[in-house]
Amino acid sequence: MQNESKSRLKRRHLGHLAARLDELPLHRLGDPRKRKGKWQLATLVRAALVGLASGRKGLADTEHLTDWLGAGARKVLRLPARVPDTTLRDVIVGLDPGEVRALLHGAMRRADRRKQFAQDFPLKVGSFDGKCSTTWLFDPPGAAQKYGQRQDDLAVVRTITACLVSTPARPCLDAFPIPPETNEMGAFQAAWLAFEQAYGKGFLDVAMYDSGAASLANATFLRDRGVHYLLCLTANQPTLLDEARRKLGGLGVQQALAETTDLDCTDIVTRRLYKTGDLAAFLDWGHLATVLRVQCVREDRWSGEVRTEDRYYLASLEPGALADSDWLTLIRRRWAVENECHNTFDKVLREDDRPWIRLPQGMLVMHLLRRLAYSLLALYRGVTLRSERKRTQPWTGLLADI
Repeated sequence: MQNESKSRLKRRHLGHLAARLDELPLHRLGDPRKRKGKWQLATLVRAALVGLASGRKGLADTEHLTDWLGAGARKVLRLPARVPDTTLRDVIVGLDPGEVRALLHGAMRRADRRKQFAQDFPLKVGSFDGKCSTTWLFDPPGAAQKYGQRQDDLAVVRTITACLVSTPARPCLDAFPIPPETNEMGAFQAAWLAFEQAYGKGFLDVAMYDSGAASLANATFLRDRGVHYLLCLTANQPTLLDEARRKLGGLGVQQALAETTDLDCTDIVTRRLYKTGDLAAFLDWGHLATVLRVQCVREDRWSGEVRTEDRYYLASLEPGALADSDWLTLIRRRWAVENECHNTFDKVLREDDRPWIRLPQGMLVMHLLRRLAYSLLALYRGVTLRSERKRTQPWTGLLADI
């Protein structure tokens, strides 16, 4: 009976993946091939997505998977035969990253219409963060669009990830390619405008970012667009940081407004929240309303060693806009873009170790396809499956089942 139940669940995984792939307008992608041969472009892109969704680590691994599939799975996934890895590579390196990003945007808009973005937080919040991958190959000298930033003997492909953190699934909504001539700070406003174009103005209530894009210019830009911000405060804003430390740094345990305690491997982790509105409109930050401090105390259960770290944050939300416990939750969820998205890309899908393709444009296309596969499965895992099984299935188990 248990084996039969597992078999039914695996068939459901496969059926869900096929249904989501069928919704993708793969036929609209521009075909980069001069001679198309026997393979339709949509079939090749579908094969890549199936490989990613089943945890394959490369093109050859995906070719093996398409060769191994049984007749039933072939019919459901619409993969009629073995897909050669060389054919797959030749297509991926020529795809337009902008068109592939549009696939991700469309899939997430459909998920929103299906009510899969149900909120578990009072505000609709997105967390943004930069991610980079290195390669020893470079863009062709005559390329109209370049995606890799040269750093000594390597090329770095950078993106800004957008993660919806106010819903349990934590889907990736976007991955904006950072032009080689700039960085996270300089690309943030363009990334935000592209995000608005994809999802509409007012889609988010709050945008969060670490110090990589925490500047007065970017904060003012967000407020002018009608969005609140929560930004990490570090040494790149020295005067503000000194004032925050003076105001909040001396407060002790008794003055904490909220506190949580969790287990993290062998550590007992206690987080305490402190906040003030006394620095509102400080210096030129006329939209600044709240400064926050989170103290993180880690105690090793076995050795008794204690480590303490303080982090500070700037927010345009008024101090009373959220309950103290919600403020602490909001700050902790800022890290979801790293802990959920980037951690899954790197540790489960092995993006940095096994990027599939090393040419910058092909690497970026694979990054985007990987985020599309992740988001489709994250919504299934965090919404559909969780509502039935009452717990979240580990990523490794879900990929292995598929």
